[in-house]
Amino acid sequence: MTSRPSVPAPPARPRVLYVDDEDDVREVFQAVFEDEFDVVTVASGPEALGALARASFDVLVSDMRMEPMKGSELLARAYAEFRDVPRLLLTGFSDHDDLAAAVNQGHVWAYVQKPWDVEQLRLTITRAVEARRLELDNRRLVDELRAANRSLRDDVEVVQRTVVRPRLLVSSPAMAKVLEQVVAVAGTDANVLLYGETGVGKELVAAAIHERSQRRRGRFVAQNLAALPPELMTSELFGHVKGAFTGAQSSRRGLFELADGGTLFLDEIGEAPPALQAMLLRALESREIWPVGSSEPRRVDLRIIAATNRELLAEAQAGRFRLDLYYRLAVAPIHIPPLRARTEDVRGLGQPMLEAAARRMSRPQPRVTDAA
Repeated sequence: MTSRPSVPAPPARPRVLYVDDEDDVREVFQAVFEDEFDVVTVASGPEALGALARASFDVLVSDMRMEPMKGSELLARAYAEFRDVPRLLLTGFSDHDDLAAAVNQGHVWAYVQKPWDVEQLRLTITRAVEARRLELDNRRLVDELRAANRSLRDDVEVVQRTVVRPRLLVSSPAMAKVLEQVVAVAGTDANVLLYGETGVGKELVAAAIHERSQRRRGRFVAQNLAALPPELMTSELFGHVKGAFTGAQSSRRGLFELADGGTLFLDEIGEAPPALQAMLLRALESREIWPVGSSEPRRVDLRIIAATNRELLAEAQAGRFRLDLYYRLAVAPIHIPPLRARTEDVRGLGQPMLEAAARRMSRPQPRVTDAA
């Protein structure tokens, strides 16, 4: 049995707000157009403004001569407060000056001479509805395109942050112990704190943990906090919404959202100022972040790997780093020894560097000897 193709639902009937201070004219309008449109009628300009504030309409149709607010005045107010609703004005031959002013100031989408012809007015209302819905569709598509562009920009940023990392070399007993810890902690979702001097390869170890973890299909996003000005750290990590501060011309996802589902590596975590430490602690505890300027939190699911070249526990005990944040980060601490403590790794690190340099300079491939 073949399934029938799905049929798109018909669009909702257009909602028309009609304003006229004469009861019998409103009744005629209702009777003529109620089969085709969802018609709401009111008797004055203030009532019309109230109706527009309470509900959504596709078209506003107003008579010109009304008290206490003329139709041209009503359409001017509607233009200022409900600009996305097309405004039609029904005018007589003696309303020339008011009509000219309304048209010149852009308050009128179209006007129809009285006494109005049913077919002409029906066609004008239908065209106004189509124009409004087309404009709203265009706005929605523009918003979707902007959102897609923001997502693409974020993806490009992640790619730019991602570098081709050499493999974690294990030649020395010291690094063999580090690899054992990497393998052990990679199978968990525990936060990791890497200790080691500058240049020992902490980011390399963090990437190795990520690539062996269940989050390896997610992103590995790395950021050195020492490279960020303090005033930009919050926005960089948690993102911001449009207009949150001077220069925030569009919303931007932070590193926590970019790493959602993966791993966020924060190098030089000891450089985080106290205010940022409090935000990091809250994010780790609640799995929620608050972008700068946002009124609502956003859920995130990621693993944090932090790194430091300081004795962070001593820093925390001295009051220079939050002790509660330290314990949140140091669930699985790993110490990476410097190269002078693992000289067996020199050949494995140096040979690829020499080969790459030789290729760049079109030289024969050298070899690292024991003497060297």
